[in-house]
Amino acid sequence: MDDDDELPVKSSFASLKQRVSLIKLKHQADSLGLEFNQETPWILKAKGHLEELFNRESEDSADLVSYGSLADLVPDNPSDWLPYDKLLANPPQAGGMQFNTEYQQLDTEEVFEDSDTIDKIDTKASAQPHTTQANEKLLDKSQEEQYDTNQAWDMLYQTIDLLKRAGNEALKANLPQLATKRYDKAINYCAVAYLRFPIGNINFLAEHRYILYKNGGCEVRWNETLKTLIILRLNIALVYLRPELDDARGAITQTKLACDELKPFATEQGVVLTGKTFTRKRMDEPIETYTEAKMLQSKAYFRLGTAQLVLCEYEDAVESLEQCVESTKEAGKTVDAAVFRRLTEAKRCRKMNKERQKKKFKFMFSSNDTSGGDE
Repeated sequence: MDDDDELPVKSSFASLKQRVSLIKLKHQADSLGLEFNQETPWILKAKGHLEELFNRESEDSADLVSYGSLADLVPDNPSDWLPYDKLLANPPQAGGMQFNTEYQQLDTEEVFEDSDTIDKIDTKASAQPHTTQANEKLLDKSQEEQYDTNQAWDMLYQTIDLLKRAGNEALKANLPQLATKRYDKAINYCAVAYLRFPIGNINFLAEHRYILYKNGGCEVRWNETLKTLIILRLNIALVYLRPELDDARGAITQTKLACDELKPFATEQGVVLTGKTFTRKRMDEPIETYTEAKMLQSKAYFRLGTAQLVLCEYEDAVESLEQCVESTKEAGKTVDAAVFRRLTEAKRCRKMNKERQKKKFKFMFSSNDTSGGDE
């Protein structure tokens, strides 16, 4: 090797993964104009010129839409944060940048724009418990603080809920692309709770993963994380149906996934289907579970029927919208007039389509031969 050649970077796969995660987090911070601390890179913080935005006393919901939104401070990829945070992983993987011995003398501050140790966090972010920003205060506490499974679950849920609410605010502000981005990020964080493969050092998922394994990979406990995941699917399906995105197939995919996740809870009142093929039943489930599941199922069928109508799949659209009506009635609720209007439209389109098909086949098989016969 010539003296002018750069030394190769020697590392294990774990170190490589760590560096890739750090690069992605650095890119996210740079893209948003945020500060970056390579010791805790998953904690993204607004730079000084955004302090006024975060420290305003106003609780205007527009803060969830504007530049510097808390939702944008959540790492884009769960795998770039969860395995390194000592409050979520046990034991946490080494965070920050670790160079080979040959590179220890390099000036990393110039390369990575490393700031001084973060000494405070913006008021608005840190006031919300269990967000990634509030973690900074927890990190400053005693190093003897113990890993807590319940706290880890709560942190994951609070992150998902933050992203969902930010998506809702973007949609209200007529920013469907931004809403989709935030809903999609929230679904990625929900997916962490439903991993079907080994979870490494994220131990708080272990017990839940065993329950999923015993039930064909499906959730059979009605909880806030599952409900939020289903609502996120229905919300993103709604956005997909807007003309700006025009993705009816994507909407169908999300609504069908939502229906699959609702099946164990929306089949029979007071019962939850369990087992790898849903052949077993857990009794004495609260009636509220069935009612909530049925109403979400009704909304899912409405989204599904609407998407099928957009794609001119009229027979399927009528069936889905009729199931929407049935689910609402089974929940003991009144069917919204908008559902009946959409169902009437689907039936009308189905009828017109059948008439067009009849005319088409009649024309195909009618004889227009006016010749004098065989030559």
